[in-house]
Amino acid sequence: MTPTATRISLGRLASIVAPWRGVLGYATFTLVLFVLALLYELPHDLIARRAIDEATREIPVRVVFDEVSFSFPNGYRLEGVRVSHRDDPGLGVRIAEITVSTPLLGILLGQIDSAHFSGSLYDGTFAGSTQASDGTVATTLALQDVSLAPLSRRLLPPPGVLGGTASLDLEISGDGRSTKTTEGTIDLRAHDVSLEGVVAQGFTVPDLRFRTLTLDAEIEGARLQIESLQAAGDEVTLAAKGNLLIREPAARSVLNVQFEIDVSPDARPGLRVATALLPPPKAGQKGWSLRGSLASPSLR
Repeated sequence: MTPTATRISLGRLASIVAPWRGVLGYATFTLVLFVLALLYELPHDLIARRAIDEATREIPVRVVFDEVSFSFPNGYRLEGVRVSHRDDPGLGVRIAEITVSTPLLGILLGQIDSAHFSGSLYDGTFAGSTQASDGTVATTLALQDVSLAPLSRRLLPPPGVLGGTASLDLEISGDGRSTKTTEGTIDLRAHDVSLEGVVAQGFTVPDLRFRTLTLDAEIEGARLQIESLQAAGDEVTLAAKGNLLIREPAARSVLNVQFEIDVSPDARPGLRVATALLPPPKAGQKGWSLRGSLASPSLR
């Protein structure tokens, strides 16, 4: 077609469409309003619950929330979220709010195979994503400046308190049904960490404070392989490595950790006395070993 013919065709098309411009514009505007109204008037509470039920159907995780609202164009904002083990709902994590976005078709059908999420948790923030493909679920999570105190109430028996803030990068993948196929990495960085009021086997552990604490670990099935744990404080420095075999309930998890402690000469008397009570290291062993279960650890 010649340029002249093309200009004539376009001119004819414009002359045909011109009388209908107003109608087409109004129809488009109406369609957009209809779609928006449909999105906002859908039963989002039921859709969100169905999507969560479908996503957690084959894993032992329970997720409940107080409020849900639509987050345009393809997500939900959940408030008052509680995530826990299905068999122990009393022990879990409370999330102030989380926004989850996923393909709109997946929301409508309750079949979600990918999602991005972000929100606030214990005075900090988090963001991440999850992707399901070929029977494998891969998740990344980044926590920033999360307060440790609320978590300590779930990890330590009273009156033990864990203080400080932590940031974490987690990558984990598996089939989502068992720990056997699970693998991943953990990179933890914490600041102004304090451990107070801890009682172990009837003995009150002296309060500990660390300016920094770092943890690099790998997840291999049900085993947490601690490559490096370093804690530095004005009075005490600590280095550890080993592994934790995770079992249910958590108190039955098995420890096999080797650690070293260096106490400053200017440390509080209680700290110096506590380390003096430690058994002498075995021949050829630079530090000590912590073995047994979390509920009943033994020092060697």
